[in-house]
Amino acid sequence: MSRLPWIVVPVVPMLLSCTGRLAGDGSVNATLDGAVFVTGPVAGVVVSAYALDLDDGAPGGLVAQSMPTDESGGYHLDLGSFHGPLLLIARGVGGTYVEPATGVSVHWDTTTELRAVFAARGSGPDLRLALDTGEQATAILTPWSDWAVAYSTARLKARRDARYADALAHALERFRDHVELDYWTVVPAVMSSGPVGAWNDGVQAGVLLSALSALTGEMGSASQLSPAGLSSLELVAAVRDDLNADAILDGAGTHGRLQLGTCPSVCPLGPLTLRANLRDAAVAFLGSDANTSGITATDAAALLGRISTRVSDLWPTPTVPTVSVVASSFQDDDGVDAEMDGPGIGTVSYTGPGKTITLAAGPSTSFVKFASRYAADSQSLPEWHFTVADNHSGAAQITFRNGTSPSPTTTAALPRSRSAPASRARTPREQPCSSRTGSRFPPSPAAASTGPSPSARPSIPTSRSSAAATPSSTARPMRSAMRPPSTARTALDA
Repeated sequence: MSRLPWIVVPVVPMLLSCTGRLAGDGSVNATLDGAVFVTGPVAGVVVSAYALDLDDGAPGGLVAQSMPTDESGGYHLDLGSFHGPLLLIARGVGGTYVEPATGVSVHWDTTTELRAVFAARGSGPDLRLALDTGEQATAILTPWSDWAVAYSTARLKARRDARYADALAHALERFRDHVELDYWTVVPAVMSSGPVGAWNDGVQAGVLLSALSALTGEMGSASQLSPAGLSSLELVAAVRDDLNADAILDGAGTHGRLQLGTCPSVCPLGPLTLRANLRDAAVAFLGSDANTSGITATDAAALLGRISTRVSDLWPTPTVPTVSVVASSFQDDDGVDAEMDGPGIGTVSYTGPGKTITLAAGPSTSFVKFASRYAADSQSLPEWHFTVADNHSGAAQITFRNGTSPSPTTTAALPRSRSAPASRARTPREQPCSSRTGSRFPPSPAAASTGPSPSARPSIPTSRSSAAATPSSTARPMRSAMRPPSTARTALDA
């Protein structure tokens, strides 16, 4: 019986990492897991990781590349023995996501990308910007992370920081302070896909991304575009350009003023875009049918209030509000004839077109009105129109006051806009007389009467209104000049 020869095989210890991957040098492989979101999770994009130079911000060689993201936007990177700063870039022609505010599916093209860097909380107050050997970390790519990367390079270029490491840390912290969460590690909740449970960081992140979607949708609808006419990717790119130009969110890009759509209100980018406009868009989304999360505007009110009034070096230094008179016109009664007909007190009829009077800044304007023709809500009464604006307040924070104290008849909140649009400020005038057939008109020493005899016919008062008149003005008809109010001022909460 033959024997098989013994074969001696030397035993070599095999070290396995905690994730089951071989680690020939005895160390644990570093990994990075996360997700890619624009305003919703992005499926089908590839995340590439590059070494990052913290001295000048220059990207280095490719470290790892993920498989295409799944439907939840998730990705995984095996980084091996790499340790140090990382720049992450998501790209992919096949990438898609759904706008939570409109339900429109958005497709990425060859120029689309979203960036982030590795960041983590250290043991102290400073952020840690370098991945440790064998670390199992998380990194989320969102518009906030992309804008922080853009802001970091702009800060270095503007010499706000001497080193890129400082510029990057400050950029991450500025946006963190604005949205009040560590967006680089928080996976946003999808607010249009059913209940999300109680408020937490993920819900907060989801509310703000949905607000970006709603803001883009409003820009499109106000420009008479379809829901597919603008996407939030365009807003991401525009804000990035705003930051790249001068490291300030002032609406000025590398090639001039930035605007999405054609509307005059929210379409021009500026200091309000990511503050008051974002708040208003969040409120609109949370009150819409698109929001199926169970979260309401009341739940987010405190956060959104703080966001709308945020002050930091991300935005220009706050300026004093300006008040400008906007020309408006109404029909004057000069040239209109009033005639009395019928027995007794008779009835009044008016003939003649009158004149068109324009109220504008400059010299005083005179006009004539038959007090008997108008009630408080009548058309063609003299009104002052104003534009009130600054570079940091939302329109809901601006009120117009005629005089030195608020009055229910003269204070009106302006409609929401980037620069608050013209506000109607009615000029106080004499108490209106009824113009119904058969009404008696009060006698007046200054009245112009018609008919055969003053004792048989009532007088028909006329008056010239004055902007300086107060709400307590008497009903006695008078003639005076219309002047632009000199006491107009604004009340700002910001």
